[in-house]
Amino acid sequence: MRDWLERSAPALVGIFDWFGNRLTGVRCYAAGCDRLLLHAPWQSYHCHRVPLGIELTERGWLYGHGIEPEPVEPASVVHRR
Repeated sequence: MRDWLERSAPALVGIFDWFGNRLTGVRCYAAGCDRLLLHAPWQSYHCHRVPLGIELTERGWLYGHGIEPEPVEPASVVHRR
């Protein structure tokens, strides 16, 4: 369903994901919040005003500032000699 939506109406993918997160119970990313995304109005007001409980990696910071980080091989790749 999501693949079809990405091809047919890419602007609606965010709405589709929002409903999916609300119905499946994905956790809130606000720092200190242990609730699901479906908050009471007072809790939603609080969570929209605190920083996210996530951090950027060094590669993400470089990419965000327009610097292309060096490619990293996946850990699953095994080199044989």
